[in-house]
Parts: sequence; structure tokens; C-alpha cells
Amino acid sequence: MTLLSSLLSSLTMTAINNNAIGGSAAIRFDGYVPIYGRVIQWLLYRIYRLGKIVGGGYLFCTREAFEGVGGFDETVYGGEEMILRRSLKKLGAFVLLKQTVLTSGRRLRIYSFWEIMRIIVCLGTSGGRIEDRNAGWFWYDGKREG
Repeated sequence: MTLLSSLLSSLTMTAINNNAIGGSAAIRFDGYVPIYGRVIQWLLYRIYRLGKIVGGGYLFCTREAFEGVGGFDETVYGGEEMILRRSLKKLGAFVLLKQTVLTSGRRLRIYSFWEIMRIIVCLGTSGGRIEDRNAGWFWYDGKREG
């Protein structure tokens, strides 16, 4: 276990021991990302902090809370963590840890600025919920880094 993952585990357990039913952490991208990716990361960090909004980077909750909301919505192709977060917040305290988590910046490297904007609009207008595989083209198009 790395020092950062140990710290994240410790912060998670502290939150649960302080009666949080769940929580998340903001993300930061690995490797090189274009300037627009760095701007997006900066904006996401602020949005996460203001709204305690979670992306797919890190989400935790107690087993009782997970079972209490019925777990992940298996009828969607994407955004199930957003749906779970909204349900958890109705049950009790949901915290956003100060520690960030490292996630892949691959999509920011392989898609153009305009494709990234299309993804953001798609996720923003759907509330993060992708109900159709075609609407989640950016997850399923098979595009990979060279």
C-alpha cells in the first residue's frame, strides 16, 4: 500500500467513524494533459468542493447505506456513481475528503477539445446518467492511447 492510498484509507475511516455514511474525493489527472484539460481539472475541483459532487474516481459508503439505497443502478451504462451519490446524500452525511485521487487523463489526451466539450455537454444535460450505450460513445468507442 502506498503512502497516498494509506492516507486515503485513513481519511475514509475517520469520516465513517465521525458518522459520515459516505463520501468522495476530488480527482487529479495523471500524466500530461493539454491546457484545456488542466482548466477542466481546476473547474471540476471547485465544482466537487461546492456541491460535494463525485466523479468515478473515488466513492465510499458504509455497507448499510449502500444496501439502504439499493446499491448501484444496473439499468444505466454510465453515471451510476452519480446516482448512488444523490441517493446516499438523502440518507445522511456525505463528505468530500481533502485528499485528491489520481485518475487517468487518457481521454484528455486522445480526444480533441471539441470532443471533450461534447462529452461535458452530454454528461451535464443528462445529470451524469447515461441510459443508452450510444449516448456513452466516449466510454465504448474503443479509442485508445497509442
